[in-house]
Amino acid sequence: MKVLFCVRHNFHTAPGGAQVQIMKTRHYLEELGIDTDLVTSPEGVDFTPYDIVHLTDLTWVYDLFGYIEKLKTEAYKGKVVLSTIYWPFDDYAKNGAPPLQSLFYTLFGINGFERAKALAKLVVRREPVYVKGVINSYISSQRNIVEAVDLLLPNSEMEAQALFSRLDVKKPYAVVNNAIDTQVFDEIKRNAVDTKKQDIVTFVARIDARKNQVGFLEAMMDTDVKIIFIGNPGPNSQKYYQRLKRLAQKRGNVEFLSHLAQEEVFQHMLKARVNVLTSWIETPGLVSLEAAYAGCNIVVSDKGSVREYFKDYAFYCDPADSGSIRSAVLEALRSPHDPSIANLINKEYSWRKAAEQTLSAYHQLLADETK
Repeated sequence: MKVLFCVRHNFHTAPGGAQVQIMKTRHYLEELGIDTDLVTSPEGVDFTPYDIVHLTDLTWVYDLFGYIEKLKTEAYKGKVVLSTIYWPFDDYAKNGAPPLQSLFYTLFGINGFERAKALAKLVVRREPVYVKGVINSYISSQRNIVEAVDLLLPNSEMEAQALFSRLDVKKPYAVVNNAIDTQVFDEIKRNAVDTKKQDIVTFVARIDARKNQVGFLEAMMDTDVKIIFIGNPGPNSQKYYQRLKRLAQKRGNVEFLSHLAQEEVFQHMLKARVNVLTSWIETPGLVSLEAAYAGCNIVVSDKGSVREYFKDYAFYCDPADSGSIRSAVLEALRSPHDPSIANLINKEYSWRKAAEQTLSAYHQLLADETK
């Protein structure tokens, strides 16, 4: 079997959870004997040799247009799947986005909000890929993309149902769990010299409004626990980053570490008592899985598919409510860690498991074709 992963044009320059998901899935599929390739543009690609074309990230419609059009033009005969990596953006657009974007949402709804984002990217980056995001309805674009593929691969049952409800579509799907590299992290645990927990709270994420670092720090201003932010600001988030830095300087006992290798991040988590991810949207957030595996209590926003993954193991908060965030963090600091979550992650949320689920979906899709 040959599989072609088709990803967005800036896949290698804008790191994040979606990129990790695709690269790890690809790696473990190859360990299972699958021949894979990856491209960042449809230009010059011959799709003919591939049994499966694997598209990614329904929230990033811009590049998906190009792949879908090229597949139609070439009358591709194989099967097309889509890792959706999806959750509706309305809550963020209304309550967490920068003021101008929120104004567009209030006046013009989610389509206006997404058009404004695409226009801003087009103006700043001058890349033609964003033109179709300006001229096309965002929701209609997502619906058309979903209808053009053979199978959806959401990260949870909740994600699938949210997508169907929002886009008013039905499509065959197979849940593929989001995951972490337990093999790598087990090796780090074995070699770690000092894993004694300290009163440290880590927040590991790209720094931007969607991740809500400012909201978290505002909630923690009258506390003295050490906070470590790990991650770089997003390409359009310099003002947000400077706002966060000013707030941190005012509070004190806040450290900033730039984007680190995954192994280094995990070493910080081994020492931290709590990891926080107060995002407006997560499906469910690889960092929270990693932190829980490192023995942290995890504080997560009660948004997206987090409850399907973390059940009663997490401390939940409302990202719009400072009191809710503060209460959840303080409770997580006081509470003992339940180590049984590591067993759950080992069983259900390793990249090996995700690759096996993906391969099972491929086989089923190809088997259905022969019936």
